Amino acid sequence: MIITEEAKRHIDKLDRVIRTRIAKKLPLLLSNPKGLSRNLVNFKGGSYRYRVGDYRIIFDINGNKIEILKVMHRREVYK
Repeated sequence: MIITEEAKRHIDKLDRVIRTRIAKKLPLLLSNPKGLSRNLVNFKGGSYRYRVGDYRIIFDINGNKIEILKVMHRREVYK
């Protein structure tokens, strides 16, 4: 799993409780990325999204690697 600098900045800005929830969900995402996520259509920021409450993890899959691009609130992530 690769976390981009932009995603790290987004995660650092989040509340500690939200960061903990996201950290608990990441192993599930790694175990079955395409089964738990949804495809994004006409969105240039990434190919897939994974929902954790009101927050979205936007990521791409490159072979066996998952590249996390953004972790933001749902009202801000698609802008």
